[in-house]
Amino acid sequence: MRLTKNTKQQILANVLSKTFKRRADRLEKDGQALGDAVYKDLFDDHKTLMEAMPEGFLYQESGIKVKFGAGVQYVNFSTRQRLPHKASLYGAFHAYNCDHVLSKTSERLVNRQDKLSADRNELKHKVRAILNSATTDKRLLEVWPEVEPFLPKKEETKNLPAIPVADLNSMIASLAEAD
Repeated sequence: MRLTKNTKQQILANVLSKTFKRRADRLEKDGQALGDAVYKDLFDDHKTLMEAMPEGFLYQESGIKVKFGAGVQYVNFSTRQRLPHKASLYGAFHAYNCDHVLSKTSERLVNRQDKLSADRNELKHKVRAILNSATTDKRLLEVWPEVEPFLPKKEETKNLPAIPVADLNSMIASLAEAD
C-alpha cells in the first residue's frame, strides 16, 4: 500500500498519542489540582456562604486566569465551580507573588509542559523524516519494523455483487424495445 499524506499523518498521530498520552493526562490532572488549590485558597472562607446561594445566583466557571509571579496563566478546575463575580477574559482573577507556594507549583507545571512540547516536537520531526523516506508501507516496515502497531488498519474492500452479463444484456434489449 502506498503511503499517502493522510496515512503518514495518521501514523504520526498514533505514535505521538501512544508516546505522550500518559504524560499529558498526568500533566492535565496536576494542572486541575493546581486550579482546585487556587480555588480553595481564594474561596475556602466563603465556600459555605457561596453554597447557600440559590442555583444560578453565582457565576460558574471551569477555570480562571491567575497571575503567578510575572506571568498570567489560565488554570482549570476539576469541576465547574461557583465564583462570586464573573472572571474577566482579559485580566487575572487574582495575583500571587513569585514566592508563593502556588506560584512555584505553577512554574513547575509550566516547565513540565514546555518539556513535553519540546519532546513532542523533537519526536514529530524524527518520525516525519522516517515517514518521508518511504513511499510504501512495505518499505516503511523494512526501515522501521516497530512502526507496525501504529499503521492504520487496512479496511477490506467489499466488491459489489456482479450482475450476470446475460441479465444485463437482456435488460438493455428490453429497455431499448420499450415504447
